[in-house]
Amino acid sequence: DPPAHVDVLIMEGTNLGSEKPCVAEDDLEREFEELFKATEGRVFVAWSGQNIDRAVTLYRACKRASRTLVIDLYTAEVLDKLSRYANLPRPGFPNLKVVITGPFARMYRETGRADFVERMAPHGIAARHLAETPGKWVAMIRRSLIRDYVRNGVTRTPADAWSWSMWKGYLRKEDGQEIYDWFKAGGSRAHHLHTSGHASPADLRGFADRMAAG
Repeated sequence: DPPAHVDVLIMEGTNLGSEKPCVAEDDLEREFEELFKATEGRVFVAWSGQNIDRAVTLYRACKRASRTLVIDLYTAEVLDKLSRYANLPRPGFPNLKVVITGPFARMYRETGRADFVERMAPHGIAARHLAETPGKWVAMIRRSLIRDYVRNGVTRTPADAWSWSMWKGYLRKEDGQEIYDWFKAGGSRAHHLHTSGHASPADLRGFADRMAAG
């Protein structure tokens, strides 16, 4: 029931010019749950720390699959700050841990945020724990985490799986390519589980038609 007599409609159009499918986060949650249950080892997931919907989706899938989601300090900070406005998973919740890596913790301390690192310590794990009980973890992966994982004996194996949960175009950039090559060398299975946060072309066209601007 749109308002009548709209003169001009200004709208976003990120997906115009493409026919990329857009699925609901609920559907993505079920796909992640199936992946977690079907994987013998760890599942590593690359996603943006600012994509709150995806963090919630992964956390819910972890709970259903009896796994623990491991996020980095930055993602922990984002969830911690936003949790005062919404009921979001955050450090201290069951099935959620923060991997505290040396370089990242040092960067936080050098930028005056040492108190946050200390506050996360009770909810944190060292990277080396990801090498133990591999079937327990769903771990965030990004280029900056690989070096610390390797130093702590976290090696990817054919029993592990990994998912690129971002736009595929980013996978062709330097950071994405390094992650891709790291898992390929270890024989880990790759899965692209993602949905755009932008509306589909069909939804955009339908919305514009209903608004009937001009």
